[in-house]
Amino acid sequence: MDVLTAPFFSYVLSGEFTLRAFLNGHLDLSQAENVGKLISSKSVAAADAALAGIQGGFSALVKSLRTLHRVACRN
Repeated sequence: MDVLTAPFFSYVLSGEFTLRAFLNGHLDLSQAENVGKLISSKSVAAADAALAGIQGGFSALVKSLRTLHRVACRN
C-alpha cells in the first residue's frame, strides 16, 4: 500500500490549515485574510504588508483602540 493513499491520510483543501487555525482561535479574521494576501502577493511590498497583518499589526491597533474606548467610557 502506498503510504500517501493509506486510509488514515487525507488530502487537504486550499486554505484548510488557515481555516483550522482561525476556528481554533490561533488567528483572528484579519490575520487569516492576510495569509491569502501573502500567498498571492506579486511584490515585496505587498508581501511585507500582508506579513505585517499576519503578525498582528491591524489586530494590535484594534485591541489598543478597544482598550482606549473602555477607559474613556469608565470616566
